[in-house]
Amino acid sequence: MKDFFDELNLEHRNSINNIRELIDVESDKIKQYPEYKDAAVLCKFIFDYENKYELLAHPENYGYFYKSSLDFERLCNEIYHSLVDDGDIAFIQLTDHLCPRIAFKSRWEIAFDDLITEGQKQALKSINEFKLKKGLPLEEYTLTFYNNVYEYIEAVHKYNVEVEERHKRAKVILNNLYQSKSKEEK
Repeated sequence: MKDFFDELNLEHRNSINNIRELIDVESDKIKQYPEYKDAAVLCKFIFDYENKYELLAHPENYGYFYKSSLDFERLCNEIYHSLVDDGDIAFIQLTDHLCPRIAFKSRWEIAFDDLITEGQKQALKSINEFKLKKGLPLEEYTLTFYNNVYEYIEAVHKYNVEVEERHKRAKVILNNLYQSKSKEEK
């Protein structure tokens, strides 16, 4: 039994060391093979990003990459392979209300229904039902493609800023509603 634990521990340590190399954008390997830089930048971005799960179109295909060294290493290897070898990677955003994502498909093969979950479809449907009742313009489904790793990362940063701004506006509205309701009760 101890040998198996030792083997698992060795695999974990090797995986951690491999991840360190895969996310090191200044490594000798990157200097020797500049075509790896985009992959290292993207892997480092995912490594540092708080909510890793929202960055992938189908995160369930990569196990528990957000808390398993072996699964995260596998994801990084897939990124390197996709960016350097076969190009089967796309950087997309479905709507302004969803974080831009990485899909491991050629951008020419991607369909909207491949990328949205049933829960997201229901949420967008609910938003549109609400907007219809209020006479507001309906939410349109869009599919935006980003051309490279850097455009994608910038789009994620922009999305995060917009989410924060929406939260601040919602807080102001809720505070105003609360205050007006408190005044009515007095």
